[in-house]
Amino acid sequence: MDETAADLAGLQRLLDESASRAGPHLRSIFAPALRLSAAEACERLTGIRIWTVATSSAAGRPLAAPLDGVLHRGRLHVATAPTAVRARQLAVRPAASATYLEG
Repeated sequence: MDETAADLAGLQRLLDESASRAGPHLRSIFAPALRLSAAEACERLTGIRIWTVATSSAAGRPLAAPLDGVLHRGRLHVATAPTAVRARQLAVRPAASATYLEG
């Protein structure tokens, strides 16, 4: 694990902010005891994994598809071609959603 204390603190803030915005249904499914801390996520998600990354078009249409990704220093880095639609979308609208599911 290469994360510094600052990396983990930043990732933990992101995870906490995301959880605080969850609706009642999602909070009922993922109780605090079931959520991973930043340190636990970094320990568990080592190496290249397949992540589902969702972006949106200029018209607001979602695009979700699998991408290779690695969690390093508390940030997710994904691989895609610079000419790919997803890369162009992220260049102008960097907000995205990424999900990793075991199995």
